[in-house]
Amino acid sequence: MVKKPATMHHFFIILLILLAGCKFPHVSSRQHNVFSRMRDGVVHVGQFTQDADGEIGQLLGSGFFVDHEGTVVTAKHLLKNAEEESLYIKYIPIQNRNKFHILRVKIIYQHESKDLAFLKAINCPSQVRPLSLIQKLDSLASLGGEIVLIGGFPRLGSETVDYPIVRRAIISSTEFTDAQEDTPLLLLDLEGAPGFSGSPVALERSGKVVGVVTGSVKRRIADRGYYPQGATPITLSDYDEAVRSHP
Repeated sequence: MVKKPATMHHFFIILLILLAGCKFPHVSSRQHNVFSRMRDGVVHVGQFTQDADGEIGQLLGSGFFVDHEGTVVTAKHLLKNAEEESLYIKYIPIQNRNKFHILRVKIIYQHESKDLAFLKAINCPSQVRPLSLIQKLDSLASLGGEIVLIGGFPRLGSETVDYPIVRRAIISSTEFTDAQEDTPLLLLDLEGAPGFSGSPVALERSGKVVGVVTGSVKRRIADRGYYPQGATPITLSDYDEAVRSHP
């Protein structure tokens, strides 16, 4: 009896059987929830400036809601040359994702040594979705190797991306310090990008924020120019201190 050669039809049947037993990477519901909350909690921090055509918005960086009263955390260095009366935040409201919402903000607290600042939105609606800060950190070393998500409003090319972008990285070192403030710094296995300063760094496993992006760590070694992203550690006690200073 002569065997018939296998047809393409038979080949695909065998392939489907083999694929059925394979496991492919996928996003769990927990990971998706962390991603969604990150996307909904981040804000674009900017200031209004005047030109020949009137008032225009200028991107300073990113930030995130930390309570339902409109308190926003960002990086202190973003505000260095900003006019406080011209500051605003822009975000996508969860009840209507087809348009941005803009709120004026005021500075309520700037940390003495850390690159942390707290803003308060004026007439903030209650529908904002805040991110949760980690309650405490017994040691920064315990964060080494943690997978984290970073969300913000990057500046790509000559155009501002007016939609939150979420990036993924690991905390690659907890031994660095901020060169200017001499305070602890989390080093992320992620190259810096303009516009991400002030972004939250949240643990992928829980969604708890453990850091605020301060910018690229520019410590050139020889002729190498890889500048990874650095983040200022943050806990709930930093928020409590800010709120106490501005009841």
